[in-house]
Amino acid sequence: MSLLENLEQIKERIAKSQLRSGIKNTVEIVAITKTHPAEILSQAYEAGLRSVGENRVQEAENKFNEA
Repeated sequence: MSLLENLEQIKERIAKSQLRSGIKNTVEIVAITKTHPAEILSQAYEAGLRSVGENRVQEAENKFNEA
């Protein structure tokens, strides 16, 4: 399954959970790139994700420079 397909599935699950609970708070999805190559950053950005989490600052800097 592609990143975009996974993201759509996650958004659907969030929407269903919000309907069930009656909670309509805004949900921000954060892409975690730990152990994934820099290309994933580009894919995540193209899929509409704007928040990214990384375990180490040095790894994030390297990935952001490559992507």
